[in-house]
Amino acid sequence: MGASDIIVSSLFGDFRITRTNLVSISRFGHVPVLVNGIKFVRDHHDEAVIFWAVRGGKVLDELRRQAWEVGRSP
Repeated sequence: MGASDIIVSSLFGDFRITRTNLVSISRFGHVPVLVNGIKFVRDHHDEAVIFWAVRGGKVLDELRRQAWEVGRSP
């Protein structure tokens, strides 16, 4: 994660989010005590990407600290 882009990597490839293609970032459900999901949606991409993190709240805090706009979960 950097000031200008976020790259979520998986076995299926990389999902690159930039400040210009970002639609939304929000918390996405959770498995109690274990993990939280962070949902990334970008322009011209039919599906969102969910990043699962043990400390999802800390990831969201760091995104905000880097001036990424993080919305509230639906």
